[in-house]
Amino acid sequence: MNTVMKNGWKNDMEAEQDQEQDDMGRTAITFILLFLITLLFSIVTTAFKTHVLHVQQLDVITLIQFNAFKYYTLQINLVNGFFPDTLSVEWQRDNQPLNTKQIQRKLQSVEGVEKIFGLSSEIEPNMAEWAKGSRFTCQTRHNRIELKESISICERYSSAPLSIHVELPSFETVMMAAAEVKATCLVHTPFDATVTWMMDDKPVPSNQVNQATNSAHIISNLTVSVDQWKTLKRLTCKAEHRCFSSNEKTVNVRGHAVTPPSVEIKRSVPDILKGDRVVLECHITQLSSSDLYVTFQADNVDMSGKLFVDPPESPGPSSTSRHFTVSQRYWKSDTNFTCKVNQGFADVFTSNSISGIFVNPSVELFLVPSEESGPQILVCSGWGFNPQIKWFTESQQKPPSTTDISVAADGRVSVTSQLHVPQTEWKTVKVFTCEVSDESLNKSERKNIGLCSVTPPSHQIVSVYVQAPPVQELQNKGHVTFTCLLVGLHLNDFSITWRVGGNKCSPGVQREQPVSHRNGTETLQSFFNVSAEDWHAHKQVSCEGKHKCFNQSYEDHISKATVNPTQPSATLLQGSGELVCLVFGFSPASINITWFLDDTKELLDYNTSQPHRGPDGKFSIQSHLRLSRSNWLPGAVHTCRVTHATITLALNISKPEILEDCGFLDDIMHADVRQDLGMESWYMAVTFLFFFLISVVYGVLATLIKTK
Repeated sequence: MNTVMKNGWKNDMEAEQDQEQDDMGRTAITFILLFLITLLFSIVTTAFKTHVLHVQQLDVITLIQFNAFKYYTLQINLVNGFFPDTLSVEWQRDNQPLNTKQIQRKLQSVEGVEKIFGLSSEIEPNMAEWAKGSRFTCQTRHNRIELKESISICERYSSAPLSIHVELPSFETVMMAAAEVKATCLVHTPFDATVTWMMDDKPVPSNQVNQATNSAHIISNLTVSVDQWKTLKRLTCKAEHRCFSSNEKTVNVRGHAVTPPSVEIKRSVPDILKGDRVVLECHITQLSSSDLYVTFQADNVDMSGKLFVDPPESPGPSSTSRHFTVSQRYWKSDTNFTCKVNQGFADVFTSNSISGIFVNPSVELFLVPSEESGPQILVCSGWGFNPQIKWFTESQQKPPSTTDISVAADGRVSVTSQLHVPQTEWKTVKVFTCEVSDESLNKSERKNIGLCSVTPPSHQIVSVYVQAPPVQELQNKGHVTFTCLLVGLHLNDFSITWRVGGNKCSPGVQREQPVSHRNGTETLQSFFNVSAEDWHAHKQVSCEGKHKCFNQSYEDHISKATVNPTQPSATLLQGSGELVCLVFGFSPASINITWFLDDTKELLDYNTSQPHRGPDGKFSIQSHLRLSRSNWLPGAVHTCRVTHATITLALNISKPEILEDCGFLDDIMHADVRQDLGMESWYMAVTFLFFFLISVVYGVLATLIKTK
């Protein structure tokens, strides 16, 4: 058994040794395989490195910049290593071989035990071709590898914006130019673009265009004759280059259709106030956005240059004005002035005309109606070329209260001035003078006014009546009172003079204020005390009324010898709410009227007029008594007592007597009422009869219809 165990152990050991030998063989084979793979990889890598070529950069380098010109160099850098040294470089322009001198630089470096090479190639392109946008290509060949890289100015400035701006000559430049005008096209671009012009869609000859270039713009100038420009409608500037699409800018030269403006010529008020020149104003309204200029004419011939007006910036109609100072050689009374608006190159609009402005001044002076107690207002109006107003009174200049200046449509100046005169000064019969002068023409006109000049002839006449003393004073031994009655208009302007026996008397004279009446007249009373001795001595007492502006006087007189007593006649009438006592045919004028109730109570609510002299020299008078419910009762007797130097009269009236006289009015009234009632009864009976007949006819017809 031991033998068997030993043999088994021996066999196991042998098996393990065989297994270890197999593993070592496989390991050696693996290492050999890895070595061969590594060697092969190195060989392949080395072989591949000698054939790979990289063109790392193609760039444009600016070498020199002088004024507006640039000189460029194209450079290619070959950086990555190549081997062997068999690299060729060829330049092309627009895919065509470019025969130009190259500047090449070769580089050599060693990486480990290997050599590698590099190459730099530069050329200077044709600047004209470069600016036109030609494409430059660098083509390299190494063994069987070929690489290309291209560049052009289009790519270099691909982000640069393009803009075109056209500048036209101003309207003033065109109108003032002698022969030619110039338009400019500014093209903002880095490219050498071709700029062309078109006038009304037609190409412009090259001899009318000149062009310049700077670092940022192409400047193209177009020269056109003035006559051709005035007929031009559209102008186009066009820029072309292979690096961008064609671009153009068109402008409207003629502008939009013109709306006729409103043109008016007038004189300038601010310049009139200066007084040392003549300035005309051309006022233009409803003006559209268009270029224009203004000229002024004298008798249809231009007397001014072209006054240009800038077009309004805001849309819609606008207005403007131009002024012109007229030379003295045009200062003639028959000169006709106009202004013209030349809008655009063809439209002309003429204003109205003004003439006859150089005329001598004229003046009007009048009094404004005002209250008697207030100040008097004098108004002076002057017309002419340049009138000025001055006020004078008794050779002393007075400042005006107000002055207004205006200009009429015909160009003449109107000046209005007011002078306020206090009533006290006005009544002094002063003369006020208004002078209208024109210093430019050395002419003047004057007019005067005063109380006397504005008083009409009807206001100069006054009626004068002298009344003898009252009856009760005739027995006085001291003095008796005479009354002078004036009847007329504006009696405050009259003076009253008393005379006794031809001698003027002033002491003892009393004068009342005038009393106005509905018919527009006034009455004024003056009282004068005369000694009873002079009256009984038959001395003449006279009263004279005279207007302060006139020499003529009006007089009435009386004396005891001239008084021829005449008894009065009287009558008593009843009016509406009053009793009227009429007394007439008496002389002298002195009379007294009183009223009584039941012959005892004196009534005071009455009004007695002044005696009025008739054509026969006799007087009449009337007295009005107002009736009240308290005293106008049945049975009450009212008495009008008339006391005159010749007689005393008493006239009575009572309410019952008036009712009896008016009884027939009641009869007439009742008769009218009875007649009206009778007529109404007759109309009512006829109406009922008519309706009754209609009812009968309707009943008969209805019965006949039912029976059928």
